[in-house]
Amino acid sequence: MDNGKRIIVNLLLALICVLSSCLRYNKNIDQIANYNDTIIYIDYSNAINTGFIVPSKSQTESGFFEFQFRIVNKSDETTKYHYKIYYQNESYKFNEINQDLTFNPLCEENFYGSYEDVSVGFKSTKELLQNEMITINDSIRIVGNPRDEKKFFGNPVRHFKEISKRQIELKVKEIKNNKEWYNDIVKKANNKGITVEKQLLLDAEYIINFKRKQGNKNNRWKRNVRTGNYSFLFVIVPEKSFYLIPDYIKYINLQNKGSFVNPYYYYKYGDGNKLENIIIKKLTKQISVKAKLPLTDGVWVPKKIIWESILIQVTSLRA
Repeated sequence: MDNGKRIIVNLLLALICVLSSCLRYNKNIDQIANYNDTIIYIDYSNAINTGFIVPSKSQTESGFFEFQFRIVNKSDETTKYHYKIYYQNESYKFNEINQDLTFNPLCEENFYGSYEDVSVGFKSTKELLQNEMITINDSIRIVGNPRDEKKFFGNPVRHFKEISKRQIELKVKEIKNNKEWYNDIVKKANNKGITVEKQLLLDAEYIINFKRKQGNKNNRWKRNVRTGNYSFLFVIVPEKSFYLIPDYIKYINLQNKGSFVNPYYYYKYGDGNKLENIIIKKLTKQISVKAKLPLTDGVWVPKKIIWESILIQVTSLRA
């Protein structure tokens, strides 16, 4: 076979592979089904409690970005398919690989996520007969702390409420009533060269703050949604290959040897790209998340800062 015929045969084989793919997209798949624009502005409503959510319910009816696609069973047997949507901030990220094409471990720091409930790994279809097609409607939204990292958990945002004088007095009394604890305070004060009373106040305030920061609430605002362009990655895999995907890719809150593994690396450059009959589709169109501060609503300033500002001004006038 000469080179010309070989090229034609290879092109035909490639075309057959594309046509026999298990995934069929609607013609508008590169667009979000329920949001036509390519720019979305962060909604600041209630963000102090929930963190930024993109989109909010004031931006789409469901409060999610919605997608639709079809899966066709092109295998020679009845089988299930499993699918998942990921997203990643493409504007502020570390490349998944270095210039020498080796893995870049810094890409675990990228802002990426998937379904808000991290206990949802992949979603599954019913058993599909040979050549049977199913339409999938799925949705996702971008939220803070998408990997549910425990270091961002704690009590709700209301712990910003100032510590009262009464709370400090009670904690100081508790310390003084504990002989061993009080002796430690005395030693600490002597080492610092400050009064015992000053050290008592410092320790009392620190302990109160530490305790009220403890809790099991996911404070998503502590790792808030970043502005920039976001891509969406669709992964669809048949039953046989599904079980070869490691749990730390199925569930983005899990780690591998103490580190998170960026799914964008796994599916493009890692073992995920080698799985049999896997479909990996990164949408060509991205959505740009922008911030526009609603200054007409004013700016919140803690009471402590206001009083300190007044005190400074009064002191400067007296001088």
